[in-house]
Amino acid sequence: MNWLIVFAFMSLFQKDCLPEDLLWKHRILIYTGEGGFAAWLSEDLAKDLTTRKLLYFQFRESKLINSNFKEPIQSEAFLRKLKLDPTVKEKWVLIGLDGGIKNSGFGSPSPAAIFRIIDAMPMRQSEIRSGDK
Repeated sequence: MNWLIVFAFMSLFQKDCLPEDLLWKHRILIYTGEGGFAAWLSEDLAKDLTTRKLLYFQFRESKLINSNFKEPIQSEAFLRKLKLDPTVKEKWVLIGLDGGIKNSGFGSPSPAAIFRIIDAMPMRQSEIRSGDK
């Protein structure tokens, strides 16, 4: 009975999500920059994002600006994945289901380019073959 009370008490304090909490559930696109991210906010992309298990996070000055993930996150832990050079204004990193960095670049990533990268990944190819389109 005591464990039930402890569980109920702990559930009152929702912990912030870390990149590791999303392991094997989602691919993650982290972007730091001012603009050029409007295409990711389009409702038309919702199905493409869902089928590719892709979550996006846009940060500006270490603060989360946009995301399709609705739970609280630890911004610092996400940004550590970038290994960011402070002189770089716009950078993106694509993290795979296994938590590894799959690709990165500078500037604003386009959905089409990111989808091509994801669709070429062996795990995504396996998902497509198994009907998880």
